[in-house]
Amino acid sequence: MLENESANARFGRLLREFRNNLGLTQEQLALKAGYDRTFISRVERGLSNLTLYSAETLANALGIPLYKFFIESEEKNMPRATKEFVLNYAMNRWQLNFKKNVGPTSELIRSCAPHNFEEWKQYYFNHGKSESHIEKLGKILYEKISTVLPEEERFHPNLLKSISEQDCIDYMFDVVLRRTYEGYMKEHGK
Repeated sequence: MLENESANARFGRLLREFRNNLGLTQEQLALKAGYDRTFISRVERGLSNLTLYSAETLANALGIPLYKFFIESEEKNMPRATKEFVLNYAMNRWQLNFKKNVGPTSELIRSCAPHNFEEWKQYYFNHGKSESHIEKLGKILYEKISTVLPEEERFHPNLLKSISEQDCIDYMFDVVLRRTYEGYMKEHGK
């Protein structure tokens, strides 16, 4: 990173470098990304305030993971997602928290009308899905995070490696049980 280089200038400089390394003209990149050549020129000169969507579109058009546009940053300044973000992203992407997988949690907790978390937990395991089923969903979540996401290069590799199977299992239990309970209690002013 050049000293005092703005984020826009750094992104533009790297975009130009990546584009040139691939042997593409600004016009060819613009066509692949669905933008006008003048927009590519402005970005490369650091004159455009990019949205995250535009940055990702340009990176995808080059076939380069978006995080590589930030890799030059000092490690402490490198934009990173958190474990929670990755777990939530993957859980939603593969619909592991959808009704088809976890059952009708909202209806179940209203039927239960629990006075405490343990009461809700027992009710859910008796009327919803089993404990082993939620654990299995956690294992599926881990498989997706550890095998599919690294290939896509959307997230920093060290972050993905830091997520354990137990993290995924705990997250599924937390979302299905704890967060449903907390939402119910909040809804009822408790």
